[in-house]
Amino acid sequence: EAALVSTHSAVIQATSQAIQAHGGLSTPFAGDKVLAFWNIRTTRSDHSLRCVAAAQELFQAAQKMGLNVRIACTGGAATFGPMGTKTQRAFTVVGPCIPRGLVLQKLAKLIPFK
Repeated sequence: EAALVSTHSAVIQATSQAIQAHGGLSTPFAGDKVLAFWNIRTTRSDHSLRCVAAAQELFQAAQKMGLNVRIACTGGAATFGPMGTKTQRAFTVVGPCIPRGLVLQKLAKLIPFK
């Protein structure tokens, strides 16, 4: 169990570093999923390239750890900010691109590792 927690923490650290290094932000982690987004604090025309660069960096970091990961990237307009109830709020992102990204993530699980 301690090894699992240690590995999970290392993946979270690598993921956060890759996203932040390429100008992105992320919502809190939910199990093995993370939602990253760009163009929140600053608008950049190369945000799609930054997303792919972060995905590549995360993929390479996972390989160095001996892990297989699947990463889905999509884009589109979204609304962001603190959302929820009066007693429970969280920073999140909503919009048509979010469910599309979840579908891509689920489809990626169907691809076998070599």
